[in-house]
Amino acid sequence: MSTLFRGRVHGVDGGDDGVLVEEGVITWIGAGDPPRRPKDQVYVEPGGMIAPGFIDLQVNGFQGHDAAGGSDEISAMSELLPSTGVTAFLPTLISAPVGSGAAFAIAASAAEAPGARVLGAHIEGPFINPSFRGAHERACLAEPDPASVEVIAFARPRLVTLAPELPGALDAIAVLVRAGIIVSAGHTGADYEQGRRAIAAGIRFGTHIYNAMPPVHHRRPGIALALLLDSRVSVGLIADGEHVHPAVCAQLIRVKDQARIALTTDQTAAAGAPPGRYSLTGRPLISDPKYERGACRRDGVGGSGDGAPRRAIGPHPGWRSRRHRGPGRRPPRADDDGRGRVQVPKVSHFHEEICEQPDVAARLIEKTASAIEAIGARYHEVRPRGIVIVARGSSDHAALYAKYLFGRRNRALVSLAAPSLFTRYDSPPKLDGQCVIGISQSGASPDVVAVLEEAAGQGAMTVAITNEPNSKLASIAQLLLPLHAGPERSVPASKTYTASLLALALISQAIDGDDVFGEALDSVPSSMAGALKAEPELDALAAALNGPRAIVLGRGFNFSTAEEIALKLTETSYVLARAWSVADFEHGPIAVVEPDFPVLLVGGGGAVEADLNSISKRLLDYGCAVIGLFDGAHTPQGLTAAVVHDSGLPEELTPLTLAVLGQLLAHHVALARGADPDQPRALHKITRTW
Repeated sequence: MSTLFRGRVHGVDGGDDGVLVEEGVITWIGAGDPPRRPKDQVYVEPGGMIAPGFIDLQVNGFQGHDAAGGSDEISAMSELLPSTGVTAFLPTLISAPVGSGAAFAIAASAAEAPGARVLGAHIEGPFINPSFRGAHERACLAEPDPASVEVIAFARPRLVTLAPELPGALDAIAVLVRAGIIVSAGHTGADYEQGRRAIAAGIRFGTHIYNAMPPVHHRRPGIALALLLDSRVSVGLIADGEHVHPAVCAQLIRVKDQARIALTTDQTAAAGAPPGRYSLTGRPLISDPKYERGACRRDGVGGSGDGAPRRAIGPHPGWRSRRHRGPGRRPPRADDDGRGRVQVPKVSHFHEEICEQPDVAARLIEKTASAIEAIGARYHEVRPRGIVIVARGSSDHAALYAKYLFGRRNRALVSLAAPSLFTRYDSPPKLDGQCVIGISQSGASPDVVAVLEEAAGQGAMTVAITNEPNSKLASIAQLLLPLHAGPERSVPASKTYTASLLALALISQAIDGDDVFGEALDSVPSSMAGALKAEPELDALAAALNGPRAIVLGRGFNFSTAEEIALKLTETSYVLARAWSVADFEHGPIAVVEPDFPVLLVGGGGAVEADLNSISKRLLDYGCAVIGLFDGAHTPQGLTAAVVHDSGLPEELTPLTLAVLGQLLAHHVALARGADPDQPRALHKITRTW
């Protein structure tokens, strides 16, 4: 689907401007004809303009909906705001008890976004100066004591406004910044020097600059000037001609980089709605047209009567070169179970399927004996020069495991296919003489299918490992190894991942049989069941992974486990987790660590045990929060927290038990962060890539 929008484009000089949108993405902006002919054309009405969408960082409500009402109210605002040109926003809660603020942040993260994207929560207060409280109720204000700050930090709002001159505020700023939260100065009586110290502590935003803060005086410039003169700080501006005089707005955009000025409305539920009674954080609000410059206008509507921010400054300098997407849509959440939309159920499909894995493993061993035997026999008949594996997502981590498994046990040279060579570049490598294995839980990934089709066409031995025996991948492979995992309802893979690992281990055993390894394979189901019993111990690790980022380290066979756990943390709880091999980590990425940086070690003993011991000592010396998941009798000493399950399995099979522990850990972190592990935003169970 491609559409060309014709009309005057803000920032483009030309008589016949246009914007080309292809599959929801802006791919061209300019004058004249686009590089590709569109299927449809839409013309802007006379006098209209095509402009980038507005991002409003302070929206208390809109058209009768009060953001403080929770997920449903925020979703309703999301649906309505695009009519004003707003395509993303921060629902905002003014001063309320810290528990209410934390619940609001979780509600914002849980809200569906049928229109404008919900970027998180803006908690404005309660740590503000009573003398500059504006519409905030004095009874709701509080000083930023450590316990209260931790409650807010744990909830992970996107933005917190506080007064940096309050007792304990500088320490609070540091705590919030470490939690990945942007901290803003607002409703503050701070002077210039206090403002400078606040910026040094981590303040990076100024809430509605000039408003609810001391005026700029030539002898006493106040915090406003400190915020304006520091290039690291952005400021919000209510440019409605009432909150800030137009001449002062003009001065502001000459002093401050335009890229550091955010137009905001600070609007309430009265915005875009007829006169009447509304709510502001649960308190009554009266909208009366008689008061053109009255309290409702000042503290309520903000930007304009219809709720739309008015452009007082030009577009961001780089907007024309960027690819812009339309309003984001999060996957629908499950129906309310009566406990409120803010709460995430502690039992999920993801958790249920994690707990099914011992049974899945036993079933796989029992039902695939003949398929495994056929694969082993064909391998010995063909005697391939090497093994090529193609996979995506979690299955790609299974392929990484196979690289070590087949390399060590079977002395095979294993490579991981680059699917884009087969699809996008149309330059498939020579695969004759290779054993090509495709791994896909759905069997529907187009790029995995494309590689296996090419391999079959070149006469290579082909094997499909999939949970769908009637899939296209299964139909084109010479040999099929079904996973027998049963339906996987949760979007994140769990049982299909460990089933893929076990399937690969069974193939390795079929190629080069070994009685000791065979006995270990038979004990995998009971070992996985033992790992499940360690779940109560995981809370200590989850506390260290509350985000926004983390590092996961492994080596050898469990490098793949580190990759899989990092993926699970990222997709289920939105912690930006990155995995490295210990060896690669020490070659450069270690430079990123700092005191309290969370690092998760994953180890199954064996030949690489000394490497994990060595890196743990180094990271502890740097002051990192080092935690661990281990399967084995010997573990690093002095860690912040660790969970140890000694299964007795050889190192080659510990990725199965450690994957179970890692999945459970990701589930605990997701619940702690208020995320639904079954339905990660922007993800689908089957991802079709080429």
